[in-house]
Amino acid sequence: LNIYPNPSDGHFTISLNARDMVNIRLVDAKGKTVYNEKDIEINGAFSKLINSSGLAQGVYYLSITGTEINVTEKIIIQK
Repeated sequence: LNIYPNPSDGHFTISLNARDMVNIRLVDAKGKTVYNEKDIEINGAFSKLINSSGLAQGVYYLSITGTEINVTEKIIIQK
């Protein structure tokens, strides 16, 4: 899993290489889900640009979960 740039100005890219059906969720420091995408099928190299430019600066947590993947990474948004 690679997330870049981090810190971000509101746009960041997720890239990974896997074979799984995953859900992507971005949660703010208070636990509120601010981005959620479900049932993304990954068959090898995967890259996705997330536009979170409408969010306030701060610390967020990106979770990617599936049957084979379960990872949470901290994202910092600076403006």
